[in-house]
Amino acid sequence: MHDLTMFPSSISSRVTLHIVFNIPRLDNVLIYSSEFVVSSKVLMFISPIINNSFLSISLCVIQFFNSFINSLMFIFGGLYIAFIIMFLFSSIISIFSAVLNFILYVCVDGILSLT
Repeated sequence: MHDLTMFPSSISSRVTLHIVFNIPRLDNVLIYSSEFVVSSKVLMFISPIINNSFLSISLCVIQFFNSFINSLMFIFGGLYIAFIIMFLFSSIISIFSAVLNFILYVCVDGILSLT
């Protein structure tokens, strides 16, 4: 059994979907959809200077795509297709957040050096 304690917010909705629609292989869905949770953890790690409001917005965007991809998984039932789409979205979000963090870091560093 996998350690599911890292995903408390998402488990309840997936378990509910599993009960209502009797979806098999819920464990595999949890493993694949944890990619976005990993992305949010990476975002927290690479953004020590960024302000909390931007970080919250970024995490909300990641959670939105997480829900969107989970819906695709349940609708189409194709875990491989959903995994590829999720990996692409996850990579795009991670790169986007890293670029924004770098830009903000340079801006903050430039502003602080002027004062």
